[in-house]
This record gives sequence, C-alpha cells and structure tokens, in this order.
Amino acid sequence: MLLCLSLLLLPALAWGGEEAREPGGDHVAAATHTVRDMLGRQVRVPKEIRRIATVNVDAFRMLLHLQAEDRIVGIPSDMFGSRFSRDPTLEALAFERLEDTPRVGGGQPGSEIDLEGVIATDPDLFILWSFSHRGDTRAMARQADRIQERLGIPVIALNTLGMEPDAGKAQATLRRAYRLLGRLLQREERARQSGLELRTRP
Repeated sequence: MLLCLSLLLLPALAWGGEEAREPGGDHVAAATHTVRDMLGRQVRVPKEIRRIATVNVDAFRMLLHLQAEDRIVGIPSDMFGSRFSRDPTLEALAFERLEDTPRVGGGQPGSEIDLEGVIATDPDLFILWSFSHRGDTRAMARQADRIQERLGIPVIALNTLGMEPDAGKAQATLRRAYRLLGRLLQREERARQSGLELRTRP
C-alpha cells in the first residue's frame, strides 16, 4: 500500500520540482507581450498595465483622452503654465488628482528626468519621448534602453510631434502614437476613434 502511494506521489513531486526551477514559467510569458515603440525598440510589456508614469506631456494628454487617467501615477513636472502664463494648462486642469500625483521630471523633450521619483511611483510602464530637435533616433533609443535598465521596468518611447513640417505626415505620426498607446492600454477602439477624429479635422 505504501509503495502504491509513493508511486502516485512521484509525478506530483516531479511537477513541483520543475515549477521551483522555473518560477512563473509560461504564466509570466502569457502575462506579457512585445510591442515596438516609436524608436523601433522591441519592448516586452505587461498585458495588464495598471500604473503608468510619464515625462511626456503629449502622452499625458493622450492618456486622458483615452480615459486612462485612473492609471496615471507619475506626471510631467513642466506642464504647469508657461512663460506666457502662470495658470495651469488645460490638460493639467482636466486631471482631478493633479495635486496628489507625484511629478517625475520632464515636460519638454530632453529635460531632466527624476528616475528615483519614477521608481517611487512603482509603475508598470514608463513613457518617454522619442523626439528631439537633433533627430538622432539611434542615440535616443540607446538612452531609452539605459533608462529602462536603471528603472527595471518597461520604457516606451512615444512621439507625437513628427519630424516633418507636412501636416499630413504629422497627423499620421499622431495616429500611430494613438494606436500604440491604445494597444498598450487595451483601448484599441477608443484609439481608433481618436485617429478618425484627426482625419476629419479641417
């Protein structure tokens, strides 16, 4: 009888040992997917993104537009007024948790990022710029990789400005940004509608 019980337990013990060697295993793989950001980087991100920090003001606006304000845990520092006015910008006023949400640096592309502040917000995703006036995308991609390594979380570079003065190309860049963010948030339909709105604007 004891021998029979031992034989029955062997498969269970072997299965448990395999799990111990590879914690998470297929479960971790199933909980993530790979996306290509706007610098051409392949980034593995969680399928369920619940906490987002960003230094990209346009990304912040888009998160509000895609009705994902409840996921924002870190916001750009430099978007609260300008040299023309001390009043908060419209997107800042639209965010109800403005005073309670940590500011993590950034604002204008290339401005300083508070990496420790980003880490303190415990985000699932950090959104960076993918635009600079110099236009060296390879250097920006390397910078994004370095930031991702330091933070230990996925970093997505997003661009809404475009490198061309042509209005049609600029709108195409913006639609691409919405599609990327919609996929990350599982808000593809909302992002598609945003793209259609851009097409119908005069």
